[in-house]
Amino acid sequence: MHDDLDTDQVNNDISCSDYRFVYMGAKGSWTPLHADVFRSYSWSANVCGKKKWLFLPPQQVNLLNMKNTVYDIFDDISETKFPGFRKAIWLECTQDRNEIIFVPSGWYHQVHNLEDTISINHNWFNGYNLSWVWDLLLRDYKEAKEYIEDIKDICDDFEGLCQRNLAANTGMNFNDFFIFISHFSLANVVELYYLRGESTLKIQSASALL
Repeated sequence: MHDDLDTDQVNNDISCSDYRFVYMGAKGSWTPLHADVFRSYSWSANVCGKKKWLFLPPQQVNLLNMKNTVYDIFDDISETKFPGFRKAIWLECTQDRNEIIFVPSGWYHQVHNLEDTISINHNWFNGYNLSWVWDLLLRDYKEAKEYIEDIKDICDDFEGLCQRNLAANTGMNFNDFFIFISHFSLANVVELYYLRGESTLKIQSASALL
């Protein structure tokens, strides 16, 4: 989700962040239950320390009321608010030093530092999980629209307000998504054209030797 060309990063908040992080956590610190930004893929590499990961597959997310998300799965969870929580099957693993965890799109997870820990993380998406990004945008757009539906008749630019709220809540809106897709589609076309040119040149060079 980043571009190395500085000229393309001016006034572009999405490109300006490369979504690469270094996390440092003391023993006993933890990250609440969440799914990654934009429903991207991510990997987490432990430089030192040890972590405990608890994962919930996307197929079971409906067991948690996502409009009132569980914060800590080890809390005394209200069966009234989260009637399906007890049915959830969690996947647990321990990550040691020099090990890497891959987190697929849409997998909710909670992470606990069992020791003082330093890790390097990277979030990204590509053609294989782009549908996750769009589904998230569409869902959050509908929510943003519902929240301000009562002022629709008195708002001069209701759709514009919805898109601004979507960008504020989710990190991008429909226009940002379109620009992102267009930018990287064009970059791939240029790269393919360049590779095609190299292949043609090699074929011509080989023919000249015959």
